[in-house]
Amino acid sequence: MYINRLIFIIILLVSLLVISCQKKEFTEPVRVNLEVALAEGSSSYFTFYKGCVMFEQILFDGQRQQGGDVHFATEEDNNIGPIEFQNNSVGIIKKFDIPQGIYNNMQWRFVLDEIETDEIDGDDDDSETEDLEEGGLILTGVYTNLEGEQIPIYIIIDEDEQLRASSQNESSYGDIILSSENSYSAQLLIDPYYAMQSISIESMEEAEISDSESSDFIEISEDENETLYEIIAFRIQSTLKVVIK
Repeated sequence: MYINRLIFIIILLVSLLVISCQKKEFTEPVRVNLEVALAEGSSSYFTFYKGCVMFEQILFDGQRQQGGDVHFATEEDNNIGPIEFQNNSVGIIKKFDIPQGIYNNMQWRFVLDEIETDEIDGDDDDSETEDLEEGGLILTGVYTNLEGEQIPIYIIIDEDEQLRASSQNESSYGDIILSSENSYSAQLLIDPYYAMQSISIESMEEAEISDSESSDFIEISEDENETLYEIIAFRIQSTLKVVIK
């Protein structure tokens, strides 16, 4: 009887130890650097070379094979940004510690906030950007019209919009594995080139052109060239993704 009880106690202790180790394994933090970048692309008429974004809040929802789902959100009253990014450099949004594991699904929600447009270039005297509508995401580029004239173009996504994106690994398929032995980058890719594919050159030639003290420009926002804005905002949203590297 005594030996049977001793064996039971030993088995129980070993089981508790295994459970404790497994719980610790599933809570091990992994450093993930959340970034924002312009997706690569090309066009005969458009060139996009930089962007700027402001976040009011970022929310994460991850589903793991084991260890339970992971949810978190940044503080609403602690804005993140403005964050500038360019063709050759990403913008650093925030560093997160996310529990390690095999993730079947990762979803992000980005709540935008208003950018002061007179400061997006770091130049308070830039009269062109001072004339822009304010927004939560601003993409800057150049449109080359049919006469060969290059006109600055600004796509301004309203600060009331919420951007949603799924995560994927670099191969674009399969589960996402986060290991505490490594650190990762999570790149929010924004693709203005895909967004502009649905806009005909005839529509661009007919777009309203704004003027400033420095030059003429095309603004596509909720208040300027509204029809173009609705199409472009939808297509930018539909192609958002966060690539885990």
